[in-house]
Amino acid sequence: MDNLPRKTEEQNDTRRLAIEALETAREARVLAVAASKEVGDVSAQLRGHITVLHALRETQLEQGARLDRLERRVDEGFARVDARFEQVDRRFEQVDARFEQVVDQMNARFDQLVALIKSSKR
Repeated sequence: MDNLPRKTEEQNDTRRLAIEALETAREARVLAVAASKEVGDVSAQLRGHITVLHALRETQLEQGARLDRLERRVDEGFARVDARFEQVDRRFEQVDARFEQVVDQMNARFDQLVALIKSSKR
């Protein structure tokens, strides 16, 4: 009969260990389900972020292309303005040269006038 209480005690220990193992397995399953849900949530958020980043990239590419077009238009406009200023500068040079001729002619006439006035006073 000594054997019987020992066997029951071993069975109780085995049963207790089995119950603890089942409880640990249940807890592990709960943790695994929660972790799986969190991983799913994080994955969904990551996909959302990736989608936003792709959309942002597309927007930046579109805006970059638009800025390139605008920059070309501005450069072309300034080139036209520069060309017109060159024409204006050339015309001013012509006007300056002509004006110098007129001033020289006027000075010559004034000199003649002064000479006439001086000669008439004598």
